[in-house]
Amino acid sequence: MYLQHYGFTKDPFHITPDPRFFYLSPSHKEAYASMIYGLKKRKGFIAVIGEVGLGKTTVVRSFLQQQSNQSHLKTIFLFNPNVSFLGLVRHLYKELEIEPPRTKKLKSDLTSELVKHLHQALIEEYSRGYILVLVIDEAQNMPVETLENLRMLSNLETTQDKLLQIFLVGQPELERKLNQPELRQLKQRLAIRCTLKPLNKRETVQYIEHRLKMAGLKEQTVFRRGALRRIYGYTKGNPRTINILCDNALVNGFGYGVSRIGPGIIREVNRDMLGAASRPGKLFWSAAIVAALLLVMVGLWYSPYGDSIKSGLLQLPFISSMRNSMATTPDASETVRAEERKKYRQAIQRTGPEGIPYLPEKTEYISGRRALNVPLTSNSSKLIGRGDAFGLSASLSWKRQTNSSQTRDKESQQPRPPLYRDSVLPAQLDPNEKVIQEELMDRIEVFRTLSPVRQKALVAMAKQTSIQGLMGFKRMLAALENRDFQEAAREMLHSRWARLAGPYATKLAAIMHSGQPHGQYGTEQNLTGSLSD
Repeated sequence: MYLQHYGFTKDPFHITPDPRFFYLSPSHKEAYASMIYGLKKRKGFIAVIGEVGLGKTTVVRSFLQQQSNQSHLKTIFLFNPNVSFLGLVRHLYKELEIEPPRTKKLKSDLTSELVKHLHQALIEEYSRGYILVLVIDEAQNMPVETLENLRMLSNLETTQDKLLQIFLVGQPELERKLNQPELRQLKQRLAIRCTLKPLNKRETVQYIEHRLKMAGLKEQTVFRRGALRRIYGYTKGNPRTINILCDNALVNGFGYGVSRIGPGIIREVNRDMLGAASRPGKLFWSAAIVAALLLVMVGLWYSPYGDSIKSGLLQLPFISSMRNSMATTPDASETVRAEERKKYRQAIQRTGPEGIPYLPEKTEYISGRRALNVPLTSNSSKLIGRGDAFGLSASLSWKRQTNSSQTRDKESQQPRPPLYRDSVLPAQLDPNEKVIQEELMDRIEVFRTLSPVRQKALVAMAKQTSIQGLMGFKRMLAALENRDFQEAAREMLHSRWARLAGPYATKLAAIMHSGQPHGQYGTEQNLTGSLSD
């Protein structure tokens, strides 16, 4: 329908194997020359092998058409190779118009009788100067038993020449089938073997120009240069695919009313040809890439560098803001958490001499009187010296405590440097650290009983190892529950995290051991030596 639009006299890209449009690429020329040699020398078997759409049938038909004009040639085509050997022999009888012999023998004897009678008929054709050619198209679909019995037809010969020339035309599966052990005798009889290859980029352009010229166009002005590049990129030099793509491009160009085909039309036609088949491929590769990235992330997460990666992720601005928004989102338990934080602040305001938060404990009774576990004050002196057995020791204890309190008052009046100066711990926690602190209070029971300094040390560890990673230090947490800070510091130093964190881990372990912001040890060797004592 587009012939007049482009100035064609015939359809340039029909997909039927028309010998008039046959284009001789280097591989086709090689196959053509091999068939000429094999036919003239009457070699018997000739195999033409190539992928789908490379022009196997076209090159064979073009060759036979040219040879039939030059010599007496009778060609028999077998388009349905899925037949038995007896069916193949009967097909030869039908094409040669030979009357089969009348016999009532069994099937095996009948086949032998038919082959014998065919031998006589072929000798008669040979004596008349005819060359008989049997072309088996799609030979890879022929049963192995039929292929094996083809040797019987190759035995039909004179003392000098083969009486029947057999062309096996098939895809690469034919080559693999011929490599089977049961067909090794047939493979040895293949005198000529041709293999067709796809066209390269230059040959693709020449192929299109050749077909346009045969269709009546004197000069190739239909396809732009960019369109020719896309045609080769999409078809990879397969002649049948080139014909289909170019034919559809000409139809689309006719519909758009353009006289030249650009790369956009070629891309559109290729997308229409692929249809929905291209989308699953893209989805597959996308899913494969995502799966590979997930595997890499999981591998890194559980690798020796997993703790560092987790701490780095927690410090990303996006994750930090998300955690802050989650922490500030009001929920049903916000009131309860506020009350718990208030109680905790009141508790840490009253600490013992070692910086351990005050926690109410069970009261004890001494001689029928209740004694609270709080430091004695002037009001509690009323409990001393009332005839109880503990009056003297209690008064002595009161004197020592009074002296020590007076000493502390004098020391407190002297100027001191800031407590957290030059310390790895901050004086005040930032919002992110406060979020971590609240999470640790909820998840780790012993965390509430620690001093603020040791709490900050655990918060600093959680920033590097994540909260989940910190909970993995089970031995350290068990030592903290037992108030064994020396063992807790030892577990910190002997962990994989300490090997990665280096001196920073040593400083945090010293702080955990001493409960002071600067620790009591200046070097890792001193701390290690103290812990090993």
